[in-house]
Amino acid sequence: MRISRNLLAVAGALLLGGTAFSQGQYSLLHNFTGGANDGARPQGSLTLSGSTLYGMTFCGGLSDTGTIFKINTDGTGFVVLHSFAGGTADGRGPNGSLTLSGTVLYGMTCTGGTYDLGTVFKMNTDGTGFTVLHSFAGSPVLYAIVGPDGSNPYGSLTLSGTTLYGMTWFGDGAADRFGIIFQISTDGTGFII
Repeated sequence: MRISRNLLAVAGALLLGGTAFSQGQYSLLHNFTGGANDGARPQGSLTLSGSTLYGMTFCGGLSDTGTIFKINTDGTGFVVLHSFAGGTADGRGPNGSLTLSGTVLYGMTCTGGTYDLGTVFKMNTDGTGFTVLHSFAGSPVLYAIVGPDGSNPYGSLTLSGTTLYGMTWFGDGAADRFGIIFQISTDGTGFII
């Protein structure tokens, strides 16, 4: 009986302490509103560099096709760094999380790019230098033209040295449609399945 009472007292103290802690530490940093100057439907996780958080939204921005944003950890300084526009020189519908290397962010969009089947991109943390590193072309029709490739990348990129690794939702268009794992150098060269 004595052990049970002590356990209940400890459990009660932890429960009360845990409740007080979580209530005292919560604060809303940003409420997405969509539109040209904000994002909507955030995707993936936030990426931290110093006291700055970087992330992506699936919608919102100038074309309502997603954004890359930054915000300080105290909730100040929210800025849309890039509004996706689709088309051949940009992606559309970013997903997953951003991968940071120094002052360069890497990520993927599930559509957009040359064939509208998704992209791998890079951008500086100050919003400059946005570049599509790879436009996916993994449809059966394009297989004969561009060769094996995936389409509609999904998830986040993993970085090892100067090599990025990722996955696509669909396969190379030749024989299967079940997805691929790929690698690409951070400069956009060396794409292989």
